[in-house]
Amino acid sequence: MRPSLRIALLCLHSSPLGSLGARDTGGMSVVVRETARHLAQMGHRVDVFTSPPGSRGAGMRVLAPGVRLVEIEPGVSARAGKLALRARVPEVAAAVETFRRRNGLAYDLAHSHYWLSALAGERLAARWGVPHAITFHTLAAVKNRLGCGEDEPRVRQDEEARLGRTADRVIVPSLREAGELERCCPGAPVQVVPCGVDLERFRPVASAPRPHGRPLVLYVGRITPVKGLDLLLASLARLGPDIRLWVVGGEGSADAARVEAWARQAGVEGQVRYLGPRGHDRLPALYSAADAVVVPSRYESFGLVILEALATGTPVASTRVGVAEEAIRPGENGCLAHAADPDALAEAVRSALALPRLPGRIRGSVARFSWDRVTGDLAAVYHELVRPAPVAAFS
Repeated sequence: MRPSLRIALLCLHSSPLGSLGARDTGGMSVVVRETARHLAQMGHRVDVFTSPPGSRGAGMRVLAPGVRLVEIEPGVSARAGKLALRARVPEVAAAVETFRRRNGLAYDLAHSHYWLSALAGERLAARWGVPHAITFHTLAAVKNRLGCGEDEPRVRQDEEARLGRTADRVIVPSLREAGELERCCPGAPVQVVPCGVDLERFRPVASAPRPHGRPLVLYVGRITPVKGLDLLLASLARLGPDIRLWVVGGEGSADAARVEAWARQAGVEGQVRYLGPRGHDRLPALYSAADAVVVPSRYESFGLVILEALATGTPVASTRVGVAEEAIRPGENGCLAHAADPDALAEAVRSALALPRLPGRIRGSVARFSWDRVTGDLAAVYHELVRPAPVAAFS
């Protein structure tokens, strides 16, 4: 039996308790929270450190048995944005070290989520003499190459390339993302460990409400160009007037106006209903209500929505991003768009809507992505990293 580990997870710019669909809160927050919880269930002890802009440093609270959330005051206003955290990394890292000393802790490994966290994580891991793992979640070089209105600063791109080469391991959630990392950071020690899905929470809901007599497609995600909602709205115009689209995510009135403007531009405003942000507990019913869930992203490092929808037994139409090509079996549980454009996406949606609705079989296609299984794979990587070097024999 492998020994239990004490793990420091760093997720500085976004709290795992943040509202899903907000600007800096999405799949990463779910990944950090669920990874920590399942690692603790395996017997490990996890401290999650966060310092989002605008927070007041609420101190420590228990997230789950064996998991503590430590919020450090960032000294950065919410208006300043997450990039302002870069200048505060030394202070934040020092606060993490103060917490460690005051509590008499010795961490076995630091795992940083996102590049800003990794700037602090490399300092701390060096100070503690422990391995440093990084999950970037998205890569600036890829976003900039796509040119979809979310240009990232050059400093992020340069730091990701440097951090990727100096980390003990860079953990990526999909084979596609491994290829992207190798392209922008040759020689990085890459390991693929997928994200998971909560199969207890995400299951078919028989009584889910839906529009009467109308095919319903569902979008779940942030309201931002990289997520491709504009492509989906344009594709809706090609699918005919009977199809209805529900949009879940965003932060309220500003995003509602954006969705309305995009829908009006596409000529489909009468077919679209913006529901705003919804908690994780309400998503299974929404997924189950849909005839198909659509992931129209221009870029995803993983795409948790794909797994969540499939776990509820709903077919998925997706662009070829993140885990889509690993999880979607065309003609069985969904369809893939050959390109991120409205025509290709419309064809994929049309094909997904035509699939027989077999919830049990669709749900079974993601059994290998259970959090228990993928967290076990992650723990194996951790143990490999912390394994002591063999002692040379005396001659």
